[in-house]
Amino acid sequence: MSEETPAPMSPPAEESKRWLDQPDSGKKLFWALAAACLGLLAWDLGYHQHGHLDFEEWFGFHAWFGFLAYCFIVGSAVMMRKVLKRPEDYYDAE
Repeated sequence: MSEETPAPMSPPAEESKRWLDQPDSGKKLFWALAAACLGLLAWDLGYHQHGHLDFEEWFGFHAWFGFLAYCFIVGSAVMMRKVLKRPEDYYDAE
C-alpha cells in the first residue's frame, strides 16, 4: 500500500455558484430578516390579543420577550464558557 495523500476534492467545473456564495448575499439575507421582523411587529397592531396576563397584550411584548430571552441565553453561554473552558494543552500527552 502506498501512503499517498489524496488530492483535495474540488467542485465540478460546470457547477455554478449558488446564491449564498455571492458576496452580497449576507446583506440581502439580513435585510430580508429585518423586513420580516418589522412586518410581524406591524402585524401586532392589527389584531386584539387575548393574553393570560395583562402585560401579554402590550404592543410588541412577544418580540421584546424573545429578544431578551435570546440575550440571556447568549450571556449565560459566555459565562458558562469561562467556567467550563479547559487549557489549550488539556488533551496533550505529558
